[in-house]
Amino acid sequence: MRPQKVLDKEILNGLTKIFRSRGYEGASLKELSDATGLKKQVFTIGFLTVNKRWQTLF
Repeated sequence: MRPQKVLDKEILNGLTKIFRSRGYEGASLKELSDATGLKKQVFTIGFLTVNKRWQTLF
């Protein structure tokens, strides 16, 4: 199965929404996953690769 494409803007909007409402420490992986459309594994296993991409957004 081919990975679903998620736009950077959608990711940023989803993360912003969760972090503003729950704070960094209060946000769960499930909430981040649901808000962005990304799988939870992206936030754990693939974080270093994704982090480089996100750095360009901030």
